[in-house]
Amino acid sequence: MKIKINFRVSVVVVLALCLLATSCAINTAMVPSQAKKKMFINFNNYSPGWYTPEKMEKDWNPLRLKNGDEIIDFKGVINNRVLVAENKVFSGNVLRVFLPKDKFSPEETGMQIYSDIGGYEEVYFGTSVYLPADFECGREIKIPPGIYSGKTFASGGRLVDGIDIGSSVRAVLQNCQAKSYIYHLNQNGDNDDGGRYRNQKYGDKFSWKLKNDQSVIVSKGVKHEIMFYVKMNTPGEKNGIHKVWYDGRLVLSLSNLEFRKVSTLQFDTVGVEIFRGGNNQSYSTSSDNTIDFSDFMVYVVQ
Repeated sequence: MKIKINFRVSVVVVLALCLLATSCAINTAMVPSQAKKKMFINFNNYSPGWYTPEKMEKDWNPLRLKNGDEIIDFKGVINNRVLVAENKVFSGNVLRVFLPKDKFSPEETGMQIYSDIGGYEEVYFGTSVYLPADFECGREIKIPPGIYSGKTFASGGRLVDGIDIGSSVRAVLQNCQAKSYIYHLNQNGDNDDGGRYRNQKYGDKFSWKLKNDQSVIVSKGVKHEIMFYVKMNTPGEKNGIHKVWYDGRLVLSLSNLEFRKVSTLQFDTVGVEIFRGGNNQSYSTSSDNTIDFSDFMVYVVQ
């Protein structure tokens, strides 16, 4: 017996099930068909408990760990600030990261993981994030996605040279307002705050905006999807691209960036940086906090 299936009805049913079962993979409609899936990581294959260096190495293959840099780069995992935990909003497990009160910096808050992906001209890196209802955003917190170029990349006041020292493109929340934080050639340290704070030693921040020009303020108690896209510039030209999709909506589109001076410099690392700061006590908060992530996915275009 042949069974006829109404295509429109079946699509509606699938979408409805996806909305109800929030464990569905994040929206990848913006990723072109020629892009290659490089990585997908969730934590449903683990029982709740500490996220150990062994689990981290299995999931991310972090070359820096093998090079002996774990004291700095992986201190959050080593010092038990990261749990595999159940989150019903995700219908599965998440990576739950602890941000202690009265602390700042990656040494004392959150976690950092860097994964070598090879070298590519274009990279998409997405994740899902959940801020609990009582989450205290504070002055600034770094969150993923993060995409980097060069085995040494610019951050913490280290400037891009476009040859050996590459760029970094990260997400930050400032009082829960979402921005992209970009170290690149020709930066002027603009915080996108009307010029009240500017320091050329640090990267530029670009606010994510909705269609009505409202800034993206990340709401709490809800799972959000973030997708980053970067494309290298042609050496000698300012035509590098960075785009951000927030819950499937394009909220930032830049096409005049200069990431490099030589064609050998490519995007070769993705990172999960979650920490408060900043470099002084004003970046700390008055209460302990946690923040949840899962569904890390990387697509690349050569």
